[in-house]
Amino acid sequence: MPSPLFSSVLSPCGQKYAGLILIAGLLLFATRCTREEATRRNGSPLTQEVYVWQRAWTDPVLKAIQEEADSWENLALLAAEVRWRNAEPKISRPSLPFSELSRLNGSFTPVLRLGSMDAEISSGPETQRFLVELSIDLLKEWREAGLEPREFQIDFDAPTSALENYRDRLAAIREAIAPTPLIFTALPTWLPDPDFRDLAKASDGYVLQVHSFRRPESRNAIPPLCDPEEARRAVQRASRLGVPFRVALPTYAYALLFDEEGQFVRLASEGTLPESFSESRQVVRLASDPEALARLVRDWQASPPPGLTGISWFRLPTSQDRWNWPIETLRAVRNGRPPENQLTVYASTDEQGLTQIFLRNAGETNEPAPASIDTNVPPANFLAGDGWNGFIWDQSHSMSLSRSRSTPPLRPGEIRPIAWLRLSPSPRIATSLTLSYATTP
Repeated sequence: MPSPLFSSVLSPCGQKYAGLILIAGLLLFATRCTREEATRRNGSPLTQEVYVWQRAWTDPVLKAIQEEADSWENLALLAAEVRWRNAEPKISRPSLPFSELSRLNGSFTPVLRLGSMDAEISSGPETQRFLVELSIDLLKEWREAGLEPREFQIDFDAPTSALENYRDRLAAIREAIAPTPLIFTALPTWLPDPDFRDLAKASDGYVLQVHSFRRPESRNAIPPLCDPEEARRAVQRASRLGVPFRVALPTYAYALLFDEEGQFVRLASEGTLPESFSESRQVVRLASDPEALARLVRDWQASPPPGLTGISWFRLPTSQDRWNWPIETLRAVRNGRPPENQLTVYASTDEQGLTQIFLRNAGETNEPAPASIDTNVPPANFLAGDGWNGFIWDQSHSMSLSRSRSTPPLRPGEIRPIAWLRLSPSPRIATSLTLSYATTP
């Protein structure tokens, strides 16, 4: 109801418009508060979301979400995956811990991943009915479990030639799930296609995925997972379409196996990599570059391209990941800052004269163990000692430690014992012990 002041000076028509203006102002204020909340969370007008793509929800996965849920605008969870076998859809759904998720102070989105399908399947009316019903069912499942979806995402690497048909599928799903926003993932190769603009407008926005694996020609010519300049060009092109979008950046790594002639053989990723495979000398680690991506993020945060509303990270690190950034790296990079490197080696001597040597990672990235560690200990003063965690003592010239085998990198915050020794005379030598290391194998 208008205030007495408005009632005394405005006509009934004017009062109506004043009410509309007031409502519009409140909506603008709410929108502004939402944007300010995003800025408070990550220091940027761009929102930050992260994908959780595990099919098996182990304790480390749930713990990572519990620790990180309230520091992201959105967590996009793999909710279902569809693959077609003999023209029949096969659905797999991770067993999501809804009760635990509903207690967290976070925002969550179900993602439907669609496998490849031929043109006949993708264009058939049965497929459209199936996808619409599955989308409705997923949202219903979440809501009945007490988890309100922020939006609904579809991840499908459609052939560029099928974008027109894909648009029809998205339009039908969007209508069926309204008012829940519909978001889809898009590839940079789609952007020049005339059908892409209509596809984008059939949704409430899209996530532009600027990371992918491209088959290398040889071991000496491996394309990066994310080329920063290609990513910039793709974002600039997307900005001209007039549809809001986010950009997806990678945190993961692949293991690439090459033969003796340097030709690519196969690829492996987290969860598919045998231990023996990672020990092979023919394996090359293809990893996301934190420093290059930090520069990208910093530039976009400082001056967001038109239409770019946020950054999506693939994927949330867990404590068990071997082929993904640690969470400390992601926290730095999402704020546009290169992660710090700080690996140190130090010694500690107890009252009985036993000296232990440790590696400590005080930085924000995983750090490989040094290839060797030099000391100022004269061999004549070395009474006894042994190495741990892949290190052995070398007494050939001066006392030093050599890494005899491959060892896991040190995670941020990790302290790893690598050797012990007793010296004579221990008090004088131990207090003057100096250590230095080399990283080149």
